[in-house]
Formats: sequence, C-alpha cells, structure tokens
Amino acid sequence: MDDLSQQGLAINFSPRDLPAGTAYIRYYVLTVQSKAGGTIDCDNFFVDNPRESVGDYAADTVDFGTVAFSATEGGAVVIKNLPEGAYVFYVEALDDMRSTLTCGCGEGAIVNGGKTNIPVLLVDDCL
Repeated sequence: MDDLSQQGLAINFSPRDLPAGTAYIRYYVLTVQSKAGGTIDCDNFFVDNPRESVGDYAADTVDFGTVAFSATEGGAVVIKNLPEGAYVFYVEALDDMRSTLTCGCGEGAIVNGGKTNIPVLLVDDCL
C-alpha cells in the first residue's frame, strides 16, 4: 500500500539551463520553518546581508545529494519521499572537480496529489 503522505519531486534541467562543463547537480531540500525559530527562504542565500550559506542550515535539511548529470543532455534530478509541506530547494551545478559553476533557489509546497511547479533561477553569484 502506498503512503500518500510521501511525495516525489523532479527538478528538470534542459541543456540551455546549465553552464557547459556541468558534471554534477547538488541539491538541498530545507524546511521553511527553521528549527532555530523563524523561517528560511531564498532571500537568506541571495538577498540578505550578510548572505548565508546553505551549510548553515544543516539541522533544517530534509534531503540532500549529489548526482552525476550531463549539461549537454539535460534531464531531471528526482527527490523521493518528501512529506507534504513547504520547502526551500537549493541547487548547485558542479564541474568535474565538484567546484560550483552556478547555483539557484526555489520555494514551494508539496501537496498530496497536487502537481507543483517550483521555478529555480540559476545565478553565477554563489557563496
């Protein structure tokens, strides 16, 4: 019997989305409600001054991973078994040496039975 409270998410990338030389995608899924109190959103990583690193939120990480990826072919990174809730999705495109080429962030909610589109804008200005 399937547990309908657990949802999957695919982060899709076309070849035009990623810089040449992308060999890996690293992703982080963070809860919006921080365990330290307050909330987390993409502004924490790109707007707030001082900007924070996604590593500052290890206690709020629900899932993370690094997967091999081809920038020339594109494809999807699949994240399975996310409980319903609001999340911040932080992604990095990495080269063969696992150096960050570009990064991005998106926010959205996983809802039982609903299809969700969470845009992630990739930028070069990464910490």
